[in-house]
Amino acid sequence: QREDILKHSPEWQTVVASYNPKPEPIEKLRSLSREVTVEVYFGSWCPDSRNRVSEYFKILDIADCPLIQTRYVGIPEDKAKRPRYFQGRSVDRLPTFIVFVDGKEKGRIVETPRKSVEEDLLDILEK
Repeated sequence: QREDILKHSPEWQTVVASYNPKPEPIEKLRSLSREVTVEVYFGSWCPDSRNRVSEYFKILDIADCPLIQTRYVGIPEDKAKRPRYFQGRSVDRLPTFIVFVDGKEKGRIVETPRKSVEEDLLDILEK
């Protein structure tokens, strides 16, 4: 969980503190009307994970929406040890955010968002 991630990688808190997500997508995320599950596959050793996952933490803090459920899966740096962590999901790059609505995959943010984490998340949910 988030607390464990920040305990293991306290430097991520700097990114959380400094990130300023765009307010419009945050407002829309705050007013979700259905439950969303996000699986976040990340590496504590990975700079892209540090940035994107920390940004996601800040987005969740500000949106404060209990309908967004998140499951974090830490992936080892050793590629040979990774497959069992993916639980049958196709994950090639880290971080990968997989968004589920009604138990079905709705979309992904892979490694680098197209716009920003909050905008891409909203784009997926508005499809």
